[in-house]
Amino acid sequence: MRGSAHEVVTLMGIDGAIAAASTREEGTRFVDGRGRPVGEFPASDAQDGPTAELEVLRGDLARIIRDALPPSVRIRYGDAVESVREQDRVHVRFRSGLAEEYDLLVIEGVRSGTRDAGFGGAVVKKALGVTVACGAIPRAPQDDRWWRWMVATRGRHVTLRPDGEGTTRATLALLNGRRDLRSMPLAQALQHFEQEFRGGGGTALALTGGYVLAAFLSQAGPDGWAGAFHRYEAWLRPLVEETQELPPGLPRLAYPRSRAGVAVLRTLTRIGGSKPLRKASGRLAAVGDARRPLPAVAQPGPAETDRAG
Repeated sequence: MRGSAHEVVTLMGIDGAIAAASTREEGTRFVDGRGRPVGEFPASDAQDGPTAELEVLRGDLARIIRDALPPSVRIRYGDAVESVREQDRVHVRFRSGLAEEYDLLVIEGVRSGTRDAGFGGAVVKKALGVTVACGAIPRAPQDDRWWRWMVATRGRHVTLRPDGEGTTRATLALLNGRRDLRSMPLAQALQHFEQEFRGGGGTALALTGGYVLAAFLSQAGPDGWAGAFHRYEAWLRPLVEETQELPPGLPRLAYPRSRAGVAVLRTLTRIGGSKPLRKASGRLAAVGDARRPLPAVAQPGPAETDRAG
């Protein structure tokens, strides 16, 4: 939970449930190939450090939001949008053959096939050239409550972090340039990771964006939903563009290929993790902080209650 997302979950009334589901991660500790600390960023020292003030698993967050929905909200599982046609209303055909009409269709997800089909060439994606494999592994007796992060040569990262469920979340990150490992069959991609790592040692915007859209839709005036969409984009676009703007040289500088590059990065980490610079360097991980008031959600009047639901 970073930036404006803190305020959003409080307004939604789910901040207590999220706090109860926290992974209790104490901070981020960068280590060398032998597990020795290189630099660390305690969660208590810098709200905007690699470890946020409040960390929660994405699945737990989805469950908490689902459980907080009113009975009027229907959820459909095991289906997908196949085609969209826009006339006076939005006509949606699902893969199951079901056809529905809606006043409004909201598409979310950077890799959404529905968004690609609906907007075509208007969707511009910039590949970072980094592939990450992640999963849960048994928790070892020596595991603590820190996110342990090791940078290795050949553009590789290895991390271990607590998950609050009695296991440890492990990730392998690889700077793979133009090669798209996601397009490979799973077995082939895993084999590629195994070869690369043999012998070797990304929600705040979604919450904030959903809330802001709902707020401006609830405030819709004489200019209708079109005006609400314009105000939503004007409010959110600067925040999205700031989040997407990576510091110069990233991600390549963060994924060194040589031993010298790893040594330089560890030195910078050690310096950045020192107490005088820890808060400033931790802000490099800041995301989703609008630094301005969130728009208010207008409460529906008696005549509007059914429509709003």
